This record gives sequence, C-alpha cells and structure tokens, in this order.
Amino acid sequence: MAISVRRTAAAATCIFIATAAGGRARSVDSGLGNAPFNEYRTIGSHNSYHVEPVAAVKKVLLDSGDPEAAIFVRAVSYSHPSLIRQLDLGVRQLELDVYIDSKGGAFLHPAALLVIERHHGQGRLSADRSALMLRPGFKVMHDPDVDWGSTCPTFDLCLSQISNWSIRHPKHFPIIVNLDLKSGPAREIKGVPSSTVVPFDIDAIRNLEQHVSARVGRDKLITPDTIRQDYDSPRERIVAAGWPRLSELRGKILFVLTNDALAEACRALDPTLRGRLFFPIGPAGEKGALFIERLDPSSPDIALLRCAGYIVQTTSDYKSGLPIRKLKTLRLLALRSGANGISTNYIVRDPRVGNYRVTFSRSRFVERASLSPASCLEPIPSSASSADYFAFQSH
Repeated sequence: MAISVRRTAAAATCIFIATAAGGRARSVDSGLGNAPFNEYRTIGSHNSYHVEPVAAVKKVLLDSGDPEAAIFVRAVSYSHPSLIRQLDLGVRQLELDVYIDSKGGAFLHPAALLVIERHHGQGRLSADRSALMLRPGFKVMHDPDVDWGSTCPTFDLCLSQISNWSIRHPKHFPIIVNLDLKSGPAREIKGVPSSTVVPFDIDAIRNLEQHVSARVGRDKLITPDTIRQDYDSPRERIVAAGWPRLSELRGKILFVLTNDALAEACRALDPTLRGRLFFPIGPAGEKGALFIERLDPSSPDIALLRCAGYIVQTTSDYKSGLPIRKLKTLRLLALRSGANGISTNYIVRDPRVGNYRVTFSRSRFVERASLSPASCLEPIPSSASSADYFAFQSH
C-alpha cells in the first residue's frame, strides 16, 4: 500500500499557477462600504491548509490502543480547498499551523507511515511531498506523524499563494492570517519513534517575520506600526481615534499570533510592538492587544469586547465529527455572538454532515455588522477595565 500526497502539494501548485498567470487584476469585495475595520465580520477556515488523512492512516490510529484515537480521527475528518480556491470563494480569514525545520527533513518519516511499512512493506511520502519536506524552512501541517496532509506543506509556498492572489486582486478586503506556532510534541503512536518538534521562541518568531516580509513585502502588510501611527501604542490609537477605515487597508494582509505564551513573550519585549509584523492575541487591556480569542461562541463578553474596540475571534465548530444538530447549534451561536471572526472546518459543504457549511447570508464570508447601541450598554466585561471601555466609546 503506497501512501501518496501528490493530490495535495502538486494539485495546489497547479491551481496556484493557473490562477496567478496572466490576465488583468480583478475587482473583488465591492459593496462593503467604508466603515472602520472593526465593524466588519469574517468567516474563515480553521487549519486552512488541511487535507483529511487517508483511510490507512486512520486505521493505524484506531488500532493504536489510544483511548482518544476515535475522537481524534473524527476531529480531523475534513478537507479544505486550496488557499487560492478559498480566497476565490471569498474567504478572508485563514489559519496556518507552523513547525520549525531549519535543516530540512525533520518530518520526512511520519510515524503512521512507519507502522504501515511494517505491515505492508510500503509506506512513504510521494516524491513531490518528499522533495518539499527535504527543503530547510518552516513547514505547515496539523501533526507531523498522524495528520500531515497539507495543500501547501511549506510556509513559503503558503505565503506565495496568498501573496500572489493578493497582487492579482489589489482591492480585496484585508486577509487575516492566524498563525498557530507549534511547540508541543507530535501525537504519539506506541512503539514508534515520534518526530522531534522544536519549540518556537522569540528568535524563531523573528525569523518567521523575515520570511513574511521577504515573501509578501512589507508594503503589503498591516502591522502594529500601521495601526499605531503617531500614538504610543496600537491600543492607544484605537481608543483615541478608532480603527482605520476599510479603504485604507484594502489589498493588504495581516498576521495574528494566536499562541498565548508566545504572544505574551512578544508583548513583554516591547508592549508597543514597534517594528513587529505580527499582532499578538489578547488579553484585553494590554497595550499591544487588539485581537482577542474566545473559542466558545457563547462567551458572554464577546459583544462588549467589540464595543471596547477589540477584534474578537471565535469558532463555530472547533472539532469536526459532531452531530449535525450540535453543529447547527454552534453555528447559530457563532453567528449571533457578534464576533468579528468565525473559524470553521466547513467553508464548503460536506455531504457526510448533511451538506453543512458556515457562511453569512447569500453565501458570503464577509459582512459589515455594526453593533447596536443597546449591545454596548450592557455590564462591562470583567476582562476590560471601565476606563478602557468608556474611552473607546467616547471617540
């Protein structure tokens, strides 16, 4: 049994070439008005690169004796279209899981394939995937040993696809790229050596920023400096003058660092984030915090954090494989939550769960949604100080 990922990396590359080559730049995302950026909502993809593991890998997991294997298999049973296809559909919020591989080849031998090779004599990556894995540089996947399917296995390839699409559509709504920088161990299979995951630190984040700057171009990025302007910190500017309007940010890309510990380390170096490229995730009240994460869409403070000027991200289905009734309930909660960003595994219909998908009305992934005045008269959330809240409301 040969395990191939030719359908992921190679197919994504072909789609990328076909989309980026030739032709005029196209106008997209019209009819959205020109409100401040925080008055818009987006629906984006969770693990935007993800390709569902093949049946043989799922069987290895289910036969491993891990009591949580069945839950994990259900959770990873989804695939996304290529990043370019998602952007063509209107998705403007993406997420990439990033691993360090400074020498190349760190993730060339997934543990699940070693098990398959023991039993069937064949278990290897395709030539295309192997060539990409041998290159030094950051890699993009969910888990290097049991869930490595990716439409853009290298970070540079993902960046190139996003950047080239952006160049072809210079007036697009800003693209938000959430970065989950992997530092923990790979998922273990008993009796099989696991891949070594090198944890991220500040130096690795700076290296990642250099890759983004080189591949995308600093002039195409929305950074903390873009927001701060002449104020002491990005948050001070938001409180004093509000968010920039959409017309100022069209055609650009911003990156959000979603790991709490790494985000805190970045803010500790310089709370004003001068010269940094990534926006570190919350908490509210910090000088460098503009983005707040609430994975539970029923969190009671989402609307009020938005009232205080924060951009709040939530999810409608953090794990796949839930019953359709539960998925629909979570979707309704997320849509009603008021969150600026909603992450989902179902931006396209999945026939296995009743053709379920998550969009705004008329199959849109971006909408303007100002908060009603009544929403901002509720009790102040405990995570935001009263001074912080009323300062933003008064500008």
